[in-house]
Order: sequence, then C-alpha cells, then structure tokens
Amino acid sequence: MLVVLEVITRLARCFHQTYILLDAFGEIAADERTSLLKALNEIITNARLSNINLLMTSRREPYLVDGLHNLLLEEISLMTSNADEDIKLYVTEIVDKEPKLSRWSVELRAEIVQTLSNKAMGMFHWVECQVDVLKKCRRPYDVKKALGSLPQTLDETYKRILLAVEEEDRIYVVRLLTWVIFTPTPLCLDFLAEAIIFEPDSSELSPDQRFADPNDILDYCGNLFGISIQSSGRHGWRISKEPHLTLSHYSVQEYLLSERLM
Repeated sequence: MLVVLEVITRLARCFHQTYILLDAFGEIAADERTSLLKALNEIITNARLSNINLLMTSRREPYLVDGLHNLLLEEISLMTSNADEDIKLYVTEIVDKEPKLSRWSVELRAEIVQTLSNKAMGMFHWVECQVDVLKKCRRPYDVKKALGSLPQTLDETYKRILLAVEEEDRIYVVRLLTWVIFTPTPLCLDFLAEAIIFEPDSSELSPDQRFADPNDILDYCGNLFGISIQSSGRHGWRISKEPHLTLSHYSVQEYLLSERLM
C-alpha cells in the first residue's frame, strides 16, 4: 500500500487537479480495508496533495463511516425515492420485454411492477433474483402466489435458491461455488465443466460424465452466478474472449462465507 501511495503522490504532482474514483469499497477484502483506509486518510490530509479530489462509492458500513468520518466533506445517499423510481423503471422494462412476463395481463404485469418496486429497498440484485423466479411461473395463480411470499432480504433469497437445488445436483453446486470463490482468477466454463465432474476417489473419467455443453452448468443456481467476458492470450496479445464464471453479486460470497448460512 505504501508503494501505491507513493505512486499516487508522484502522479498528483504532475497535474493541476487529480481525481480518484474508488468504486464499491465494501467489496474489498476485509484484511485490506484497514490499510486502504489508512492510505486514504494520508492522501486526504496531506497538504502536498491538496489538488486531489476523491469520489468513493460504498454501502454505508460502520467501519467506513468511522474511518473517514472527519474527512468526508459531502455524503450522498442513493437510498432515496430517486433510487426507488429507477428500480420501478427497471422492473417495468423487464416485464414489458421478457416474453415469459409480458404474456400476462396488463393488470398482473402492473402488480408485478408495483410489488417488486415496493419491496426492493434499493436492491437491484434482489429484483433480478425475484424476476427469475417469476419467469418460471406457468399460471397467473403461480405469479400471485410468488408475489405474496417474496423473501425480504438477499440472505433469505440465497437460502431459498440453495434449498431449491435438487439433491443429486448439490454436489456440483458445492464444487462450483468452491472453485469460483477460492480461485484467485476467474475460470472459464470449459474448465469448470470438467473440474466439477471429477470424483476424489476415482482415477477414471467416463466420457458419459461430461457435459454436452459447458453452458449447462449455468443451470445450477443460475441466480448465484454471473458471466464475465475476459480476453485470453500471451505476451499482451489478445487471442480470444472467453466466458468466465463469477458470482452474480458480492453479497453471494459474503453470505456463503458467513455464519448466517448456519
């Protein structure tokens, strides 16, 4: 962190005004937050760096508020009616464009929009998870039943997703989550499709065990995973862009590694 601080200091001297954008501070590993907070304090209080402007986004965590309380000149909350309106527009667009939702009556679509918007509490990812559940509904009755029993939090949402996994699929879900969470770099679907079918007590792999399409692994707890496209290549040359499996949201890992899962 000292090296980074020194680099920022030197670069800042080269410009009349320097702008630093630190996005999603809350997603930084816990063991790195303390040193980063210390570095931010040094940057902001350093008289030689008065030309630095810092914009930081994060959840309103107590450790962050305490760590930067005396240094933050302005705090803007996104948990406002404006955010609620954005979510309503987001849900409306999905309901209008998603074939499995747009087929319902005007009244039922309006109920979907109103219910999800009212209960989202500013969480777009919560909305995404509930939309995926609603897309599986085959009758208006099923839609209304789902709307009447929505999980209140992301934790409850993830719990329901995990409980809904078929018993014979659970071992593959555990293996996928283990690979994705504990591997330093994102892994491509082809690799993961091979990795999760290996049995620890077996030295052979039957061709029949392989997935016909690596994308089929996305059917396991799709709400917990996301796809990122990353370039692969050597010596700086981009050869191809491959889909890599990641967690759909930072809160998924927080939940899975927390005592709340117990």
